[in-house]
Amino acid sequence: MTSRESAPSPHYLPALQRRLNAIGVPVRETRTAALFQLAVELPAAVLARCLGIDTSSAVAWRRAASGEWHTYAARVAEAVRPDTLPV
Repeated sequence: MTSRESAPSPHYLPALQRRLNAIGVPVRETRTAALFQLAVELPAAVLARCLGIDTSSAVAWRRAASGEWHTYAARVAEAVRPDTLPV
């Protein structure tokens, strides 16, 4: 896109989403993955400015993307204890 071109108008987005979904591109999941990757790579203030979102939202995305995976692993391990699995 050159500087003279503008981004598509938002009213095109639902149609674009339907077309992408129809050919097998999972739009919602792809968008989330892209946001997570940006949140990993950019400081929250830069992410907020680039995406036009509130800084607190950018901080939340960054926190979610960096993840407290040890906490997640502990919760999963608690939920699926070996002594409760069928033999």
